[in-house]
Amino acid sequence: MSQKQKIIVWISLVSLIILLGFSIFGNQGFITYLHKRSTLKKLEEKNQALTHKNEESAEMLERLTSDPAYIESLSREKYGLVRPDEIVVRTPATPAKSEENK
Repeated sequence: MSQKQKIIVWISLVSLIILLGFSIFGNQGFITYLHKRSTLKKLEEKNQALTHKNEESAEMLERLTSDPAYIESLSREKYGLVRPDEIVVRTPATPAKSEENK
């Protein structure tokens, strides 16, 4: 192999190594691709969770605007509201048993 051919081979190898380095570690390289793929997966999971929460909120809104029984049950649970003809009976809370009393 002549000296000229050796130089061409070395230049080709160096160029190939540089190109390979850029394709792995460059701005649009494989490492960046893996990072973007991971970020995309996280965003898709977050999007799915938000879509589910949005559907639940829409369902609750529908019930709040059209279901008087649901509104009444929420009012009773959340705010302790009662009807005028009802009597409220409260019982004392029972204390939690500790390990010593068993």
